[in-house]
Amino acid sequence: MRVMGINTGHDATVTLVEDGRIVLNLELERFTKVKNDYGYSEEFVRLCLDRAGWRVSDIDLMGLHSIWDKAHDDFKGFPRPITPIQVPSTIGAFAPIFYKTHLLGRDIDACAVNHHVAHACSAYFTSPFDNATILIVDARGDDVNFSIFFAQGMQLQKVVSLFRPLNTPMFWEGVCVNNFKMIRKEGSEIAPWSHMYPSTGPGKIMALAAYGREDPDIRRQIYADISLPVVLDNMTEQYRFGGTYNWGQDLSDTRSAESQAVAAALQHWTNEDLISAMRLAAKFAPLENLCYAGGRALNCIATSHAFTRSPFKRLYVPPFANDAGIAAGVALAAYYASSPAARRPPTPFSPYTGPRYRRDEIDAAVASAPGLSTAPVDAARVAELIAAGKIVAMFRQGSEAGPRALGHRSLLARADLPGGRDRLNAIKRREWYRPFAPIILRERAEEILEQVIDESAYMNTSATIRPEWRERMSAVAHVDFTTRPQLIRRHQEPYVYEIVERVGAATGVPAILNTSFNLQGPIVETPKDAVDCFMCMAVDHLVLDDVLVTRA
Repeated sequence: MRVMGINTGHDATVTLVEDGRIVLNLELERFTKVKNDYGYSEEFVRLCLDRAGWRVSDIDLMGLHSIWDKAHDDFKGFPRPITPIQVPSTIGAFAPIFYKTHLLGRDIDACAVNHHVAHACSAYFTSPFDNATILIVDARGDDVNFSIFFAQGMQLQKVVSLFRPLNTPMFWEGVCVNNFKMIRKEGSEIAPWSHMYPSTGPGKIMALAAYGREDPDIRRQIYADISLPVVLDNMTEQYRFGGTYNWGQDLSDTRSAESQAVAAALQHWTNEDLISAMRLAAKFAPLENLCYAGGRALNCIATSHAFTRSPFKRLYVPPFANDAGIAAGVALAAYYASSPAARRPPTPFSPYTGPRYRRDEIDAAVASAPGLSTAPVDAARVAELIAAGKIVAMFRQGSEAGPRALGHRSLLARADLPGGRDRLNAIKRREWYRPFAPIILRERAEEILEQVIDESAYMNTSATIRPEWRERMSAVAHVDFTTRPQLIRRHQEPYVYEIVERVGAATGVPAILNTSFNLQGPIVETPKDAVDCFMCMAVDHLVLDDVLVTRA
């Protein structure tokens, strides 16, 4: 059975599922080059079908996430229609109901899937668990921001779903817009409604928090501000009237002690709030396994802090925990709802679900730029270059699902590269304080890190580097010696695993630095994107599948 899932909200995505397996998952931003892009694009839908080798007649079912009428009132001036596909509202509807809709000239059976149900399905059906408690926390989706589900086999059951007035994710976004004003410094094209969605701003505050001092007075002020009626009563008021930290005080100077202290206090408050949420989830659905998704799940510091203090034994956060996973969730929900006897696919989920590109497309991309030489390359050669201190831009097969690069659209370097953090931040034109993450061999993780969380293959958790490894992991250590690891097993990605293994054998450090291959805008998607970005960056080599590209 072939199912298409479409999300037309922010982080718009198309997902194609065949017999429960995700065969393609691609975000609109990779196509338009607009961060967190939204809306419906027929051209993009056709491209996704073509890259998967599907025709519209091959689609058996569609899963959709409706954008209700209120969205048209909140966000003016869309350059594209939200969607021409007629779908009912999903507010309050947790059971998919099938009906006929129209796509590209064909009538197709479809169901509109509730926002939090979609998050839950994207997390549970890509997890390694046969049963789990599922926790969803986000800013708002279908009028709720907190849900708990119970999952057993192929069945999900809602336990509770509500709107929590103390809306931490929304408050983070308001602080970014009105206090740190980070979104306006992105330097890349952004969607017209980005004043309501600050892109990478919350991640930047999370990184800055490690520099901040403990200040109980600031914590109390944050609690007072987020508790203001103007914030509690209307999700948009904090943007319009400055109901954020200290009524919009300018904290844009990230080197100031006050800016750092506010970031630290906000992170601390978030950590404690998530502890309460996870403990509540454990009371409602007391299983050992936890699947966790929603925009809040991108805060890896809070996730790890709360999980290690919760009753749960195992944690899974999908690579597309934010709304980039909604299309996958609606597609998986449609598949399992329509097939009561369906079972999970025999192969485990892989995050490398972007389209693959032909050799002629790679050759054309290289030919489009002057002064490039090429040579064959394999994992052993890539490892040799990294061990020698080179920075390698990696473009390999399908791109990763979600916002974080996992070795297929990455810049790779030694984990102990001298001055590595400052050098890479300058190359990527990022803020001075932002850290980098490592890929670490899973079997060596406990040797290097404290409080390792097992299912941490997608950089969605944090850990502390042990004292004896901090010098050897200097390029991927934050100021507080935390790091956001991608723990890799051989079967998950043998090529990348071999690179890390060989670098470890050559240097004594079984880890490499990994950061997204982009220049402030969306991560590169096509070979042409990769060549264009490489030509603008001071990195040493570019790998395009089995081709090594070097400036002549």
